[in-house]
Amino acid sequence: MKKLAIKTQNRAGSEPKYKENLGFASIFLHPQDWISIDLFEGFGDSYRQRETEEITISDNGNIVFKGSFRELIQILKLTL
Repeated sequence: MKKLAIKTQNRAGSEPKYKENLGFASIFLHPQDWISIDLFEGFGDSYRQRETEEITISDNGNIVFKGSFRELIQILKLTL
């Protein structure tokens, strides 16, 4: 089972806060530029954990990537 956790820190630089056992997280640079990780799919009775996490990256409101962590790593390795 995949586990999603996030660590955040405010602008004053205080001690980072850690949250775990999350199902979804998004990080926004601007309203149209963001990265999300989703471990679940469906709604209501069909809500269930995904077999593979779904990472989505938006650039200026356009989805430029949607896939798993492994798929993202493979793409990044090709560009290095």
